[in-house]
Amino acid sequence: MVVTGAEHKHYFDRALKKRKNTVIHNLQSLTIEEKPIEEERIQKYRWIRGGGFTLLLHGPDMDFHPYRIPGENIQKAIRLLKRLEKEYGHMPDFVFEQGWVDFLKGNYDRSISRMQQVITDSAHVAQKMKYLLIPSAIRTQAYCHDLKGNRQKALELYSQARATALRYGNLPEWKEKVLYKRWMQKPYTHEE
Repeated sequence: MVVTGAEHKHYFDRALKKRKNTVIHNLQSLTIEEKPIEEERIQKYRWIRGGGFTLLLHGPDMDFHPYRIPGENIQKAIRLLKRLEKEYGHMPDFVFEQGWVDFLKGNYDRSISRMQQVITDSAHVAQKMKYLLIPSAIRTQAYCHDLKGNRQKALELYSQARATALRYGNLPEWKEKVLYKRWMQKPYTHEE
């Protein structure tokens, strides 16, 4: 059995579909009896990451093509963010999702501001999520500056995001190429 996050699932699906005698079950087609989770912190994390944001906003190939996220997914995410903001709006993970939606909607200044809040509050990000969340927040700021025509600031932020990712651990060549090098060579645009 392979259990994987939404961003990586499509790789497994492609590879496993080619194999004979392999059955791929979609989690949504299974009946799962949920057990209550007692710890409040785990409940919050489950709501934020598992409450739809990953499926709606960070699906297959989002690292390669974030501009392909369907508009209907963004609208669903906005409704979900509004519904959960009072309870979870103080959490950096939640603010990151708000900033990502702002980026996708073209609210670049607000996205930059929210991502800066995530970076400033990084002490409150779960240690196991820092490697992903902090460089992603900085890189999203770089995207926004590219889209605003502030190329020099964008280049500074791509370099900062890359350096931050390296501080948190190994940065595979494919990831460096996809997430940093290509945008350092040309400005980010919402196009192929």
